[in-house]
Amino acid sequence: MKGQIRALEILTTRFAANGISAYALTAMEAAGERLLADVVAINEPDADLRARVERLGGRVFVLPMRNRDPIAYAARLARIVRDGGYDVVHAHGNSCTLLTEMWAAKRGGAGIRIAHAHNTACRQKLLHALLRRPFDRSYTAAAACGNEAGRFLFHDRPFTVLNNGVNIDRFAFDPEARARLRALAGASAVRVENPVRVRAGHVSGTVWPDCPEWGEEGARTDSINVRMVREGYARARRPGGDPRLTAAQNKAKAERLGIWQARGRVHAGPSGACGTGGRFDKLKK
Repeated sequence: MKGQIRALEILTTRFAANGISAYALTAMEAAGERLLADVVAINEPDADLRARVERLGGRVFVLPMRNRDPIAYAARLARIVRDGGYDVVHAHGNSCTLLTEMWAAKRGGAGIRIAHAHNTACRQKLLHALLRRPFDRSYTAAAACGNEAGRFLFHDRPFTVLNNGVNIDRFAFDPEARARLRALAGASAVRVENPVRVRAGHVSGTVWPDCPEWGEEGARTDSINVRMVREGYARARRPGGDPRLTAAQNKAKAERLGIWQARGRVHAGPSGACGTGGRFDKLKK
């Protein structure tokens, strides 16, 4: 297609049901035929995610050695960029280790190299600091999901905020889907007197209400959001149960807002990005 932009989207976190993957796929779908994009991932995605890329005419390259063998990873990535003849390389990450992707993109001949910040913290703090100066010289454009993320990765250098977007048509009310799901849940005749308030998100420092039936390990799985929502509706159906379910991004903020009182410890999930497991005395009114 004449005038079509060839782009390579590089995901430095897992290609899965998470924020970075959702942003990249949503942006690709919104661009339509103006953009033809391939994706580089560090893991084999599930069939649905791969199909979404392929429906748009793109390909998925899996390079699992990023952290294990960064030199081999960079060389392979540079070859992909060179062979693909991409106009733009757009790398998503959380730290100055994005230097690896920017270097490979430049080595592969990409004229436009976008570093995209998606967090306000990183695990590799020492490496992040050591790579600061060469990273600042490696990209041609800087983007961030918000001002704080941009300041974390780019400091006082200029960047553009690209707000995370959602295709709201996917969440439009569908009476047939509602009836089908209510029947599946056995809730077709249940009338909930009080609304269920749910805030779901796989975000840093999240603390969920006490759900002992999940078990210590069950609460740490990647399906925590689904489990949380399901538990909310289960509470609404219990005789005399409390249908209110609230999650807060930050424990201190939650206490400041008076959402809940908690006791016990809060531990991190397997990715270090999702806190779970606090035991709750009660949900506040």
